[in-house]
Amino acid sequence: MLAMSYQVTLPGSYDVDAFRQALDSTIEGWTTTEGLLFAAHGLTQANTPGATHHVYSPFFVWSNTSRMGTYLWGGEHFAQIEREFGRPSVQTWAVTSVQLGSPADNPESAAVAVLVVASATQGQTLAQRVVDHKADARVRVHGHDTAIAVRGIDPRNGAELSFDALYELPKKLKAPAHAQVIDLAGITLPNAS
Repeated sequence: MLAMSYQVTLPGSYDVDAFRQALDSTIEGWTTTEGLLFAAHGLTQANTPGATHHVYSPFFVWSNTSRMGTYLWGGEHFAQIEREFGRPSVQTWAVTSVQLGSPADNPESAAVAVLVVASATQGQTLAQRVVDHKADARVRVHGHDTAIAVRGIDPRNGAELSFDALYELPKKLKAPAHAQVIDLAGITLPNAS
């Protein structure tokens, strides 16, 4: 499995409500995308705390590289992003753990995500880091505040990924200062139905 993310800064005068409506109308179509295991569509508006620009920041988990590649160079959605905003820099990670919270909690209703990319943990083998990632993701979804927890490692440099889709942002967020808080416009779980 691979996790993939990119960010697109929207112009300040961009009609974010229209963008959100267009996104809402396409989310249903994502449920039939081959190889897509999970997609979170982040849309942070400039007037939210800590944000200076409108930013579209999707996050995906793909079953394999060929399906991800089909999206990147054969799919209309990414081609439209390129036409309208230029080619964004795409980040990828090898997924070490994906944990889904209780289906009864309706994971698609998550409202916010916390994304952390941290330098490689020193002094641990890769195998130990994977064990730690699995345990950490399980702990995150054990309560009822986290819908989905994804962990991964960048194979280029060992950087570690943590992505948690939350039902609401806690009053005291336990995350590093460099964590990105992303408002979610929608989540797609193709295999959930």
